[in-house]
Amino acid sequence: MKETISIHDLIKALMDTEHPFPTKWLYHFSDLEPKDQQVLEAAWMSIPLRRRQTLLQDLVSFAEQDPVLMYEKIARVALEDSDPEVQCLAVDLLFEAEDKKLIPVFLKILRDPERDESVRAAVANALGPFVCLGEYGKLHPTVLKEIEDSLLDAFQNEKSNLIRRRALESLGYSSREEVPQLLRKAAVIDDEQWLESALFAMGRSADEEWADTVLDNLDHENIAVRIQAVHAAGELMLKNARSYLLKSFEEISDETLFQETVWALAKIGGE
Repeated sequence: MKETISIHDLIKALMDTEHPFPTKWLYHFSDLEPKDQQVLEAAWMSIPLRRRQTLLQDLVSFAEQDPVLMYEKIARVALEDSDPEVQCLAVDLLFEAEDKKLIPVFLKILRDPERDESVRAAVANALGPFVCLGEYGKLHPTVLKEIEDSLLDAFQNEKSNLIRRRALESLGYSSREEVPQLLRKAAVIDDEQWLESALFAMGRSADEEWADTVLDNLDHENIAVRIQAVHAAGELMLKNARSYLLKSFEEISDETLFQETVWALAKIGGE
């Protein structure tokens, strides 16, 4: 007989810090009914903080392993949490939702100087897919412009480099005339994190204008920069990168770099 678990059972188990939350019950948070979402929302802040954090961590992990799981409704509840870590995990769960109702929510958070830096950076990152949707004509032009204007404002005026870099990465999808100059400037800042972000944005641009910059960084001594260059080479399907990537296999010791190289070669194609 199939086990019947109510939202009240789930909340009770979350409150019980003397026992681990049953892993098999995590599936019950997928695609919550509206009435269950309301019950959870009312009880949410009564759940111990550490339990809220570990729950969201587990849900992010499950969602990465199984794309069928839909945790957007609990993520909307968690987005209003007071804890920055919980909020960031909620944004992670909402990253691929493509729910246009999230746009004003994310923009409000991005513009709020009282919000934690990590949360604002997370929503700046999460706005990237919406810029992409706009470029494909799937958003009203005025909505796309509002997103781009907010990201440009964050890039130009924020004190936090983390928020600025995430805004730049999301603008990589944009065809706005201001963006190429921003990428060029970011790529020559004497800070390798900015170079990482610039390369990541270049990969999103679908513009071979950046081929030379990407190719020049395929053998960068900083492994993080090199990973982004390889990823960008794959995104841009740069055939000139193929021979170097094939030759580099013998010397790759970093697992992430190895996986990115395999992925990039698959995207580029050829014999």
